[in-house]
Amino acid sequence: MDFLCALSDVFQSTTGRALARALYAHATEPEYSEMVSSVLDSRVTMMRRRLESAVANESFVSVDPYLFTELVSAPVQMYASRGYRAFTREVAEDIVSIVLAGVRSTADDHSVC
Repeated sequence: MDFLCALSDVFQSTTGRALARALYAHATEPEYSEMVSSVLDSRVTMMRRRLESAVANESFVSVDPYLFTELVSAPVQMYASRGYRAFTREVAEDIVSIVLAGVRSTADDHSVC
């Protein structure tokens, strides 16, 4: 939840919104693409550590950290870019609950790694 709330704070700040607009507008340009990749890589690295810890203590199934990070962070970006509703800790909890339920249910059927 803390990760999503912090991400929301960044996207809702004036600087964060300006950076997001610039990155989306220039996404195909190599220097911007490299910047986006470095930011995404740092998010995935952080999430990978958390997921590995959860898998090690058997509280979660193994899952691709990139996919998981995208699944939980994309709704935050949508909330921030649309601005229709405030992003709250309760919203973050709902997002995480839904994603976790989906990952857990599909883990029984096939590999999510």
